[in-house]
Amino acid sequence: MKYFKVILTLFTFIFLTSISSYAQEEDNTKVGVKIGANFSTIAGDATGVKTKTGLVIGLFAQIKGTENLVIQPELVYSSEGAQFDDNSGTQVNYNYINIPVLFKLYANGQGTGLNFNAGPQFGFLANAKIKSGNTSETISDQISKIRFGLAFGMGVDINNIAFDLRYNLGLTNTVSKSDQFYPSNVIQLTAGLAF
Repeated sequence: MKYFKVILTLFTFIFLTSISSYAQEEDNTKVGVKIGANFSTIAGDATGVKTKTGLVIGLFAQIKGTENLVIQPELVYSSEGAQFDDNSGTQVNYNYINIPVLFKLYANGQGTGLNFNAGPQFGFLANAKIKSGNTSETISDQISKIRFGLAFGMGVDINNIAFDLRYNLGLTNTVSKSDQFYPSNVIQLTAGLAF
């Protein structure tokens, strides 16, 4: 846990320093909002689960590095989890505040059009519940408060509108104090508007 706190602190410092230095030149930075859908599941040692659909919404910045490379940090709310595969309708719901930092490489070399993106993602648990029918139980005390993963995918930027298809690969266990491995993996489809 201390290891993640050190990494997060270092990352935040570098992130804020980078944004402030690039933001001084107006043409190098854009900010925007995004919204979309998550198709998530709990992987690893999990059995008897299937994909759950959830909401992703948040903010992003696009910091131009070169003509074909953009750094895109984000701050997003992400509803994730899984649904049990037993027709009971029971769901595990994880709500995270995620901070991905993506490196977007544009195919045309002009900072627009088709792009491929990848980068690290840090997640902070907002809450976790298990829901069955009309009953809901909070399980936040059983879920790891901080997680780490990798995000990668592709997108298309047309003027100030961005469409992204991304896979978020969980590299840490979502369940605290467990000998088994239960990462949260997410396919994410979003649309964004930059200003």
